[in-house]
Amino acid sequence: MNKKKTANIIMAAIIAVIAISGILYAGCIKGWFDKNKTDTAVLADYRGLITLERNGAAFIAGDATSLRKGDKIVCDTGSAVRITVGSGYITLGQGAEAEVEEPGFAGFTLEISGGEAFVNAYSPVCIKFAGKQVEIKDAVAGLSVRAGAQSISVYDGAVGEAEAGQMLEWIGMEQSVRDLSILSLNEFNIGQLRQAGSSRNVIFSNAELEQLEADRWAQQHNQAEDSQPDEFEMSAGTGAQQEEVPSDPEIMPQEQETAPPKQEETPRQQADIEQSDITQPDIEQSDITQPDITQAETAKPSEAVRNEEKEEKLTCTITIRCDTILDNWDRLEPGKAGYVPENGCILPKIQVEFKKGDTVFDILKKVCRQYDIPIEYSWTPVFDSYYVEGINNLYEFDCGFESGWMYRVNGWFPNYGCSSYKLSGGEFIVFDYTCNGLGEDVGAGNMLK
Repeated sequence: MNKKKTANIIMAAIIAVIAISGILYAGCIKGWFDKNKTDTAVLADYRGLITLERNGAAFIAGDATSLRKGDKIVCDTGSAVRITVGSGYITLGQGAEAEVEEPGFAGFTLEISGGEAFVNAYSPVCIKFAGKQVEIKDAVAGLSVRAGAQSISVYDGAVGEAEAGQMLEWIGMEQSVRDLSILSLNEFNIGQLRQAGSSRNVIFSNAELEQLEADRWAQQHNQAEDSQPDEFEMSAGTGAQQEEVPSDPEIMPQEQETAPPKQEETPRQQADIEQSDITQPDIEQSDITQPDITQAETAKPSEAVRNEEKEEKLTCTITIRCDTILDNWDRLEPGKAGYVPENGCILPKIQVEFKKGDTVFDILKKVCRQYDIPIEYSWTPVFDSYYVEGINNLYEFDCGFESGWMYRVNGWFPNYGCSSYKLSGGEFIVFDYTCNGLGEDVGAGNMLK
């Protein structure tokens, strides 16, 4: 009996040792014990799923993973990740694949085999791609690595022979330098430039980037920006669209019908017609004054129409953004990354026409309805106002316990609900998603205190 009990104890001990060894091995592979390293690059600010291959094992990268030599990073569709290198960083966009050759701050080297990357470097970083190698130091640049063609767009500083505002391009092994156009930017680069622009002197301003977003939005929705107000005419104060009067299928065909062919009159009919033509003026002499009466009556509605045209049209501008999430990917709820545009812009600046009595909330509902942007809100009796819970499937607390939607008008953050803010015309409305400081990260600062 004692022998059997002893055997069971030994077996349990062996199983425990194997389990502990497995945990230690997994921890070693995944970098659980690398937290104290301060001189190596670190993966941070995840968007979506990032796969890390290390020593033949592949796993989903976790928060603040220290990189090692030979690590392979793969960004799935809709994913992105930032590699922090000292005070600078490299952001890999969706579909990017890269391998770390040297993880230390001194001489950090990354080989990119495909996709896009954005580099904001202070200390030197070495980037390899398609048999080429460049050093980026104290510069901001975007890389695109495709089969047979690669390019580096320089936004600040200089990279090789290219200065800010120029692009290095390779077709095969042939290199050329040409001027950089803002039209070459995609959503990934726009979003990264907006972030880098807060601390670096990049060549494109936020105003230029916002205009580019607005122009592309108009093109995608097949309408010119200056024609948008006509499509936003709503009933005053309710936020409900005016319904167009439908065409009556029974009336319209009759209005379009042509007169039936005229039959030939007999000689007797022609004589009757001629006789009536002769006597008609003498019988209907009183009709002479009717044209004057008709003219006086028709003048009234024409004058009313002219007066309506003279009425001033009320317009405002609105945009919806969630840029702050780009800096807080690691805090975003799983499954929400797909609702965050790469440039952080849900709705670019557009002009909206409205009627007297409309509120900020009315305008928000109009544009969300017009462009199929999901919105959820609830009535709060305590504040006698509507509360915006979510826009584009991004809700409060989705990116931290201080996160949620805020609005500002002409740079001011009102301390009351958006359905209580009545517009007078010319306002600039911004709906921002805040992640930190209850609005401090979107410029509220002490305005709410």
